[in-house]
Amino acid sequence: MAGPIYVISLGIVTWSTDMNAPVQLPDDWNWIAALLPLAMFCIAGGALFSILPNLIGLRAMMWLGSHNPGMQLPVSWGLAGALSMAVVIGLAEPDGIVSIPGIALAITGTVCALLCRRGVSWEECPPALGR
Repeated sequence: MAGPIYVISLGIVTWSTDMNAPVQLPDDWNWIAALLPLAMFCIAGGALFSILPNLIGLRAMMWLGSHNPGMQLPVSWGLAGALSMAVVIGLAEPDGIVSIPGIALAITGTVCALLCRRGVSWEECPPALGR
């Protein structure tokens, strides 16, 4: 879901920079037919670029959560996703000015981390049981 989340957040961030700009849809509805191939491309491209960072972050946060109950909270996961993307943004934009794609990337990191968090349970984790 990283690709569609990035595209949606990119649109929201772009629109929020100039909220006076009207959002106009074309009169004909043929543009809806173009959404399916665009969505498939976004899903495939997002999965390609995000699978490794998501798996690394998932394993790291699972390990941290098994050793520290505070890291099991969804807010910890959301902040970790945003901060991990902030590192990428800092490396990509060294002048310190964050661009619209950078903000969309931070939103994507946050949402992806929270989606990864949904499938994690620490009940069967022995270190978490003793705390």
